[in-house]
Amino acid sequence: MITIYHPGEDFISVSVTGSSCALDCTHCHGVFLKHMAPATAPDKLLELAREIDANGSIGMLVSGGCDSEGKVPLDDLYDTLAQIKNETSLILNLHTGMVGPEDILSIKNTGVDIVSIDVCGSQEAIKNVYGLDTDLSDHEALMARLEDADLNHVPHVTVGLDAGRPSGEMSAIDMISGFNPRMVVFNALMRTPGHDSVRLEDAAYFSRVLEYASSVFSDDIIIGIGCMRPRDMDLPLNLIKDGSIKAIAMPSKRLTSRLASEGIEFQQRNGCCALSSLDIPSSK
Repeated sequence: MITIYHPGEDFISVSVTGSSCALDCTHCHGVFLKHMAPATAPDKLLELAREIDANGSIGMLVSGGCDSEGKVPLDDLYDTLAQIKNETSLILNLHTGMVGPEDILSIKNTGVDIVSIDVCGSQEAIKNVYGLDTDLSDHEALMARLEDADLNHVPHVTVGLDAGRPSGEMSAIDMISGFNPRMVVFNALMRTPGHDSVRLEDAAYFSRVLEYASSVFSDDIIIGIGCMRPRDMDLPLNLIKDGSIKAIAMPSKRLTSRLASEGIEFQQRNGCCALSSLDIPSSK
């Protein structure tokens, strides 16, 4: 059974920095932050959480732009996140960036349900895209800290991150395979509106990455295809059909029709595809 996810009003994306980001990464330039609900102060985040909870929303992704070290500035929000978890029934997916060891206990104490992190397997791509000097071992260390704290961490890999070229995806998969996340999400580079940017054009390479992940990861790890990808890119029907891929966000109408015509069973849920990492009902 494949689960198709539809983010939207039932599971909103929130930026704790508004449209601001210190990195100005080549694959985003802060553009995608503008499509997120701004909540740049603790009281604003709490107010928004209470509002959407009262309106029957399932949860929210709490993310934002990064500081110069590649970390989403969350220090002033940990108590608020804990308060949201205590006062509401919202599911919280926290996108942290490259948080340090001093943050792990604070994240744990918030009670957030999911910690989403970006994992890259190419030192060159990290430099070219993020402009950071972080080492690949920093990504590995972050996963180790999250796992040691028994946090439900969901690594995200963006295929073609470095200008649509192969960007260390197989190395990222090998790195992730040394840990035990419940789920790994694969995205594909998409064009940034308003910028002279590129996208991943090679759908066959995207399929090869997913095939490799399926061959390397244990059967306990859910492989999902995230919403940050070109909408018209063909997805590997063979991997969907054989159950290697179990979650897809925002499928095209064409893909949904193909699933039905091939007799592939699927269920549809509101929310973020990372919800597959939780043993939870699909709605309140």
